[in-house]
Amino acid sequence: IKAEIELLLTNKGPSISEFATDIQLDQGVMISGYWLNIGSEKVAGKIFEKKAAMWVYHMIRDFTRRDPGILIYKNQTAAQLSVYPFEANQSRTTGIELLYPAGLNPSIIVGSKQVALYNDQLSPSQQIMLANNDESTVAFVPAPVLQQLPAVQRKPYIHFIVDKSLKARKSFDTFAKTMSDIAEKYSPTDQCKITFANYDSSDVNVFVAINEIENAVKSPASKSITFEGAFCYSNIIKQKLLEFKDKNASCDNLDVPVFVVIKAPDSNSVALGQMAPFGQITPDIQKYYIALKDGMFDAIGFDGKQTIVERIESADSSILFKYGSSYAICVKDSNFAIAKFPSTEKNVLEVYEPARNTFFEINDVKPLADDSTYEKGLALWNKYNESIYYPYKAETQLPEIVKMSKESGIMVPATSYMVVENSSQQEILKRKEKQSLNANQAYEFDEYMESPAPSILFIAPIALFLLHKIKRRHNLTSNLIK
Repeated sequence: IKAEIELLLTNKGPSISEFATDIQLDQGVMISGYWLNIGSEKVAGKIFEKKAAMWVYHMIRDFTRRDPGILIYKNQTAAQLSVYPFEANQSRTTGIELLYPAGLNPSIIVGSKQVALYNDQLSPSQQIMLANNDESTVAFVPAPVLQQLPAVQRKPYIHFIVDKSLKARKSFDTFAKTMSDIAEKYSPTDQCKITFANYDSSDVNVFVAINEIENAVKSPASKSITFEGAFCYSNIIKQKLLEFKDKNASCDNLDVPVFVVIKAPDSNSVALGQMAPFGQITPDIQKYYIALKDGMFDAIGFDGKQTIVERIESADSSILFKYGSSYAICVKDSNFAIAKFPSTEKNVLEVYEPARNTFFEINDVKPLADDSTYEKGLALWNKYNESIYYPYKAETQLPEIVKMSKESGIMVPATSYMVVENSSQQEILKRKEKQSLNANQAYEFDEYMESPAPSILFIAPIALFLLHKIKRRHNLTSNLIK
C-alpha cells in the first residue's frame, strides 16, 4: 500500500527559522518518496548518500540561505525531517511517501501528532505474504494470522558480560558473588555463559554451571586477566548476538541469551553505535541489563529506552517459522510480524507446533511480485543490515547500497532524500557524494553533528563556487531587469 503524508508548515515566530521534527515509523514501513514546495513548484526529492547530503544541507542553510529540505533516518524506525528557510508567518508544504504491506495498519507519529494510515475499504489481511529476493526470503504475518498459530516460549540463559577494564581491578573480586546471586535468583536454567570484556573479550567456557560461577571466575585463566582500557560492553553484546545468530541457525533448541552486564561503579563505559538492528536477532528478548548495587537492574532496550527494574523478564511468547532449512522467530503479541530467512530458494513456509514437536506447512501464503518496489526495498534493507552487522564490509558495500537506494527510490539509514533549489546545489551534492563514497567509512565520525567540520581546503573551493554562482545569477537578473 502506498500512502502520502502532506504537511503544512507555518513559522509562527517573529524571525527566519528552520523546521525540524522526528517521524516515528512502524517496522515494515518504508520511505519511498519526499517532496517540497519551492515557491509554487512541487519539487521531488532525490536520493543521495546521507553524510554528503547532511553536509551540503548545513552548508546551504548556514551560508547561502537557499531552500533545502532533507529527510534522513536517525535509526531504523525513526526519521528526521528538516526544511529551511521559513520567513516570519510563512507557510510551506512538504510531503512524504510511504510504502508498506497490506495487513499492516501502521501508526505514524510526526513530532507529537499521531497519523493513522488506514482505508475503510480494506479489511484486515488474513494471508501471509512472502517475498523472495537475491539476499533472503521474508514473510509478513498480519496480527489475525499470528493469533491463530501455535506459540512457543524460549528459555533464556544468562550471559554475563564482566568488566575487565582498568577501573575494574579493585572491584573484580566482588563480581563472582554478584553473578552467583543473580543467577540463582533469576536464571530459569542451571547454566550460564561468562565473557570478560573491556574493548576486547574472552570467554570462560561454553557454559558454566551456576554453582560453579565463583570457581570459574577464580580459575587460573581468570587470574591472568589484564585490566586495561575502557569497558565497551555494547560492542561485546553485539558480537555475542552475531555468534548466537550463526550458531543457532538450525534452531536445535529453544534457548536464548539474556545479557547481564557486571561493571565496576566508576568504570569508564563506552557505548558505540546503535543496538536496534541487533535486537532483531532475538525479538523475544528486547532488553539487556546492567546490575546495580542495590540488587536492582538498569534495563536497557535495544531501542535505547531505559528503566530501573527489580528482576530480569522472561522471554515473550513467540512463533517459530521454518522455510527450507532456515528458521526465524517472531513475537506472537505483535501488530505485524516480519520473519526473515537467509534462504533465497523458493520453498514452503512451516510453523512449529510444540504439542506435537513438529513443523507443519502453512497453506494460505501469497507471494509478493518479484519486481515490486517493496521487494527491491527488502533486498536493500538486507544489504544495509549486513553492513551494520559486519562493519568491515561497510566501505565496500556503501556504493552498492546507495545505487540500490537510488534505483528503487527506497531510503535506508545510509541514504537520504533531499530537495535543493537549483542545479549548482545539485552539482555540489554529486561532488560531495562522490568524495564520501571514496572515503574510508570505517573512520567516519558522528554524522549527526550540528555544524559540519570538513577541511578548509575542501570548503574554500565550494564556497567560492557558490559565491560565483550567486554573483553570476545576480548579474543576469540585473541585466534582464534593465
